[in-house]
Amino acid sequence: MALRSRRTIKEVQLFQHNLSMNFKRIALASLGLLGGLGLLAQSEDKAADVPTDQRTHWHHAAPNASTLEGVSTLEAYERLKGKKTKTIVVAIIDSGVDVEHEDLKDKIWVNEDEIPDNGIDDDQNGFVDDIHGWNFLGNAEGENIVMANLESTRIYRKYRNEFEGKSASDFQGDELALFNTYNEARDAVLAERKEMQEYQQIIDQISETYEIIDEILTKEFGDAEYTQEEVQALETNDPRLKEARRIYLILASDGIDGEGIRQQQEQISERLDYHLNLNFKSREKILGDDLNSLDYGQYGNNDVIGGKENAEHGTHVAGIVAADRGNDLGVEGIAADVEIMVLRTVPNGDEMDKDVANSIRYAVDNGAQIINMSFGKDFSPQRQMVIEAIQYAEEKGVLLVHGAGNDASDNDAFGNFPNDRDAGSAIWLEVGASDAEAGLSLVADFSNYGLTSVDIFAPGVDIYSTLPSDQYGERSGTSMASPVVAGVAALLWSYFPELTAAQIKTILETSAIYHGKQKVYRPNEDGKKKKTKFKKLSATGGIINVLEAVKMAEDM
Repeated sequence: MALRSRRTIKEVQLFQHNLSMNFKRIALASLGLLGGLGLLAQSEDKAADVPTDQRTHWHHAAPNASTLEGVSTLEAYERLKGKKTKTIVVAIIDSGVDVEHEDLKDKIWVNEDEIPDNGIDDDQNGFVDDIHGWNFLGNAEGENIVMANLESTRIYRKYRNEFEGKSASDFQGDELALFNTYNEARDAVLAERKEMQEYQQIIDQISETYEIIDEILTKEFGDAEYTQEEVQALETNDPRLKEARRIYLILASDGIDGEGIRQQQEQISERLDYHLNLNFKSREKILGDDLNSLDYGQYGNNDVIGGKENAEHGTHVAGIVAADRGNDLGVEGIAADVEIMVLRTVPNGDEMDKDVANSIRYAVDNGAQIINMSFGKDFSPQRQMVIEAIQYAEEKGVLLVHGAGNDASDNDAFGNFPNDRDAGSAIWLEVGASDAEAGLSLVADFSNYGLTSVDIFAPGVDIYSTLPSDQYGERSGTSMASPVVAGVAALLWSYFPELTAAQIKTILETSAIYHGKQKVYRPNEDGKKKKTKFKKLSATGGIINVLEAVKMAEDM
């Protein structure tokens, strides 16, 4: 799924994180309005606030010229001015991309050997009318998978009759390993389903509270469009109005409003109704394929958008890499001479291993030099397919960039798939997310980490980029950090095309701005503020920087 900012598209959009970190606390406050509980402590203020106009494109900033720990995009282009470039194709394996977006349409890869919409595989690559890439989540009739189970749910359902009620002593060898995986998946599904049901009660309570607050404040101001500043300035001796003001400001301090509450309710419903629902089977209905067979070129369709309402995650990712730098619209991507190949692979739920493997193979076979993968999951039953695809990419000299995940956990200890551990790849970059300001909060509080499993960090908090239908907005996650790295790699490779994928990886890692000795808060699911040194969270102890990468490439 798109990595646990998992999972609305699957990045949750920090969904579980926001619930556990904010909503339980707010739920207690909401009970204060309804049941008379006492005052509750406010959340901790962020240090060294940076003006909004400076933060909007902060990931481009130079760390030595501002308080923002960006990647020095403009400084790199200034240094490279006048030099020729070669177009780099970056494949985005994701939820789909709005290839019609005003800031992306001129940066989309076009398969020039294919005649559009003639129903013929003109270039004989196995895919009919694949003009901008391929959709591995659709069928020949144009039906597309949107919602899907988690992989844990699929494993639980598949093996329930075989393993339920059995013990480890009943199995050995591969069967025992499968039995243990089943138990792990089942326990994960049951635990999360229980947790989501508890969250559902909490958010429903908050929703009820917000409706009461909104009614009270609307009556007071005579206008449903009252502002936070107006509520802050409100003075009253009315106990009910005073309490409504207090709770409203607690909610507002966490950026929570009525629309946000409704979105959280929808996300919880999605989790329970689709992701964790044993009776929901979208793949079987639309594709009905054999998950143990690659079926390369034998399924899917050419609808790489997959419905603009479903392409939000992939469109945002694509814009970080490649939004047009010369059209005076919206945002600027990191790489200028770049084309985006679209592989629609990630539903709202967990992606299938065969789709990931086929997407990698398609990208390699059709000329992509970099593949960005902003998704991940906890289980990988057909992992060997993916490993072989990774090895195939390495043979062909393609760089793979992957987001480390948003569970605030140690990838050295826990599985986050896909990864390159068994592939032994020299062309894989695993990326954690950093925040805008140096100091204890330098590491995004949701980001996964790992001394051996995470290679490098990159900006991944409040990244402003493209959204479907010519819109723009901020999103957070390692899903955003990964395309920052893919974009830097594309920029570097376009100016230094003689470099290999392995050399690009080495340069990006070696030239990263070292923060190893910096004390930071270690990401933690429970929100505990435990300090550690930044160097313990990744192999490099660094944050990617394109200017320093350019300097190193020049020396090479």
